[in-house]
Amino acid sequence: MTKTLKIIALASVATFLLSACGGSPASDAAAPDASETAKVGFSPLSGLPGGSGGPIAVVKIDNVSPARPQWGISAADLIFVEEVEAGLTRIAAVYNSTLPNKVGPVRSARISDLEIMEQFGTPAFAFSGAQSKFLPLIDQANVINASHGLNGKFYTRETDKNIPHNLTVDLASVVASLTGVS
Repeated sequence: MTKTLKIIALASVATFLLSACGGSPASDAAAPDASETAKVGFSPLSGLPGGSGGPIAVVKIDNVSPARPQWGISAADLIFVEEVEAGLTRIAAVYNSTLPNKVGPVRSARISDLEIMEQFGTPAFAFSGAQSKFLPLIDQANVINASHGLNGKFYTRETDKNIPHNLTVDLASVVASLTGVS
């Protein structure tokens, strides 16, 4: 077989295979109307079913090796990893679809958390504490303070890890106790 015939044969096979993978023409089925789509309810954070119209909560979570494995982090809709100092990181976990009963280890708030939360309306913000100079900024921010200092009854020290890597929050309960969370 000559080189030209081989090229023509390969081109013919490729054309046939590509046309076979093209799929069928669009069906006449009507697209779902907006009311049907709205009934399902999708998280504005993850795009997955659930969470539509529910409260948004942000928890500051430890991310160093003694803090791992964390509690409730897999239920977060979004995770922001923030460098805090000396290459160490903490997590700002954003919840909407599910508010777990146990999230942590909860750590202190940072100024970068407020910048992250600006995009979420008026979220609940769960954290263990903050520098005294930072507390007035939290009070002025468009967040609902769900801190350990103000809502201690919803926080627990776990016994299987050492302080400061063992503080957890019952996120579902603390958010339910607050007003104005969006």
